[in-house]
Amino acid sequence: MADQHSQAQAHGDRHGARQPERFDPARAAMLDDPARFVYLPPADVLALLDAPHGASVVDFGTGTGAYAFAIAKLRPDLRVVALDEQPQMIALLQKRLQTERGLTITPSGTGDL
Repeated sequence: MADQHSQAQAHGDRHGARQPERFDPARAAMLDDPARFVYLPPADVLALLDAPHGASVVDFGTGTGAYAFAIAKLRPDLRVVALDEQPQMIALLQKRLQTERGLTITPSGTGDL
């Protein structure tokens, strides 16, 4: 229990110091868990955005692109830019794009901004 507390404290300290949090790509499969959409459904996000036809939307910290893919499927008229600073995550997204064709998703690293 003390170890979990120490880890949680260190995590909070990094955020308080505005240090970026790196995601472990070995745990990437958890990002595609549909349960993640329960608290923030992509359809609700799109309703809040009220994006016009043909608009561009950016998924910051896209990871494996779970939200980017969901948004692109719900609104095929949108151009979705999937942005992540970790090259490993962009590589996973690009691999997924090879199997899920017909979506307008542009993978991008932060160096492209």
